[in-house]
Amino acid sequence: MIKTAQLGVVTVCLALSGTASGAALSLINQGFESDLAGWSVAGLVTPSPGITVKTFDGVVHDVIPWVSRMARLVSQAAPGGPDPFRNNVAELNAFFGFDITTRLAAGTSPWNGSGISQSFSGKKDDVLTQYWSFYSEESDTFQSLDTAFYVVTDASGAVVDFDELAVAKDVPGGFAKWQAVQYVLPADGTYTIGFGVVNGRDEYFNSELFLDNGLPEPGSFALLGLALAGFSWARRKPAGKS
Repeated sequence: MIKTAQLGVVTVCLALSGTASGAALSLINQGFESDLAGWSVAGLVTPSPGITVKTFDGVVHDVIPWVSRMARLVSQAAPGGPDPFRNNVAELNAFFGFDITTRLAAGTSPWNGSGISQSFSGKKDDVLTQYWSFYSEESDTFQSLDTAFYVVTDASGAVVDFDELAVAKDVPGGFAKWQAVQYVLPADGTYTIGFGVVNGRDEYFNSELFLDNGLPEPGSFALLGLALAGFSWARRKPAGKS
């Protein structure tokens, strides 16, 4: 009951936000409530109802999805498999359609990792928002270059946007709370958005990227507040007054 009410508020927030800055785009199963339906994956990607993680400094965090599911990307190729530490960078390059090494910070030297992607269509200035969280098991001593990133390619496969979401050595305490990444379409067309996480320099001590939908942005809270204030004023307005 409480989660349903929360999701209703989010819907209002996103609608108001979209009105202010362009239409809000939604992906298929963006909140992963239908597991991984609609998404393509590489490496180790699973739907998760929530997980407890322990960072390199021993701090424990509960990573909780907004409703009931989130996507969990692990920086090993296939932990528990016949060769969990195998190098699968060539597979990731084929999956994303470009050499990820050329886009990551110098010296990262990815060894293995996982990725997820989905194609979508929209119009110029439409806004796509996805929420993410990150944690690393790496020790502070190693100055880990484990990296989470996102990429947008156009219909021809050309990279039109790329950014590192988090690098383990730069994440205080090894854990980054839920936050948003947004992409504003530069033109009408079909695009593909992808997210990945890789082990940098070695194949040990995983880092993980979590993805979900439905967390309202601070600016949207402000817009929602204005709307609710307007509703309240309208209800209190004396009869016969304009």
